[in-house]
Amino acid sequence: MGTPSSRAGRTGLAKTRLDQLFRDNSRETRRELHATEVATAMAELGEPVTDTYLRMLRYGQRPFNPSEGKRRALARILDGRPEDLPTGSAGRAALNELWQAKLVTELKEPSTREVTEWLRRHHGVAITPRYLQQLRDGVATNPSAAIVGALAAYFGVPMDSLLVPPESGRGEDVAATRDEDDEVRLMSMRLFGVSPQGRAFITSVIEDVRRNEKLDSLAEDGE
Repeated sequence: MGTPSSRAGRTGLAKTRLDQLFRDNSRETRRELHATEVATAMAELGEPVTDTYLRMLRYGQRPFNPSEGKRRALARILDGRPEDLPTGSAGRAALNELWQAKLVTELKEPSTREVTEWLRRHHGVAITPRYLQQLRDGVATNPSAAIVGALAAYFGVPMDSLLVPPESGRGEDVAATRDEDDEVRLMSMRLFGVSPQGRAFITSVIEDVRRNEKLDSLAEDGE
């Protein structure tokens, strides 16, 4: 099956459309605060620490005996109280409990690895995350029909919405001068996902049309 060409006037992958679909399909996710985020927040409260210090404090690589200022800052950032963080193992356990409860919400786009794995598993289309990123960035613009069809299925959009329409001609003969190769390519892409029975039916219709228009010499000889 042919691939959409990136030449001027030919059908190709719309440069920004795929990127927009990734952003439109962002999902809300909840996660723990990173140590760097907590360290930044503590610095803003006048209690600067390193993210390494915070990790060592959480995971027992140093005694849990932060200063009173750091204790207050940690409690404030994690929506707790200073008295919730006593010295010793009880304070460390309380710190972890507060940290795990303080989840932040963010929008996360589907990763290229996630999408390529879905394409492989559900449509048998094997491409690399790097190639998918190139398609998203507009570096690569001529994916196969199978890739376009599988991407359309993943994002739940029509195949044609991912494509740049053929460049229009001028005057009243636009339809007549439209590149026939583009039409054939688009028709072949529309066959993606059609059952074998459906393909056989479409083929029979095409044969009937060709016979009626006397396009095949064998058909002409048979009439």
